[in-house]
Amino acid sequence: MVFPARGNYVILLTDGLESARLKGGVPDYDAAAKEAADLLSINVKTYVIGFGQDVVGNQTLSNIANAGGTQKAYFAADLAQLKEALRTISRQSPVNSMADPILSSREQGTVSTERLLN
Repeated sequence: MVFPARGNYVILLTDGLESARLKGGVPDYDAAAKEAADLLSINVKTYVIGFGQDVVGNQTLSNIANAGGTQKAYFAADLAQLKEALRTISRQSPVNSMADPILSSREQGTVSTERLLN
């Protein structure tokens, strides 16, 4: 649901590898940027965080952020950098006025959550 009276945002946390869509048998690196642009057309901005050792400077992630109206992707190699990226995003948007970001992860059939900004 889109609420026009306040900002609407998506935070895409990714390892940077396209794994969902293929075009001609190869990864479609433009698919996520198109989806981000479609979301922006209904006033939903897309923030992008590349998480991992090999995603820094990933142009595909920067393209998604640009298409999603947030101009740049953030890159984090570890949990401390991930927390900092989320802090930076929360300062740029009213995301922090609603709830603190929570990291959810699934490992070996269990789900754990951790507050990131505390």
